[in-house]
Amino acid sequence: MGRWGKPLFSQKLAPLFVGGTILGGILAPLALLSGRASRPRGLLASVLVLLGGLAFRFAMIEGGTLSARDPQATFSFAKSENVPPSYRGRH
Repeated sequence: MGRWGKPLFSQKLAPLFVGGTILGGILAPLALLSGRASRPRGLLASVLVLLGGLAFRFAMIEGGTLSARDPQATFSFAKSENVPPSYRGRH
């Protein structure tokens, strides 16, 4: 992700992205479901996945907002080498 993913690991969003999405929304449910199956574990895992998805969505929106405030990231994103090949040459 390079420069464009930098806001996700900023001091503001890293706890939400890493903690909420990766740890709380992916790894914790996997750990819960790896043991003996039970209804409470399944419900807790489901809730954690939903909350992790919400954290991911919020982190992406806020990360995009932070990235848009960085003019160099915006200009590097708009360079011609970052355009998909099917769109090059269209005017």
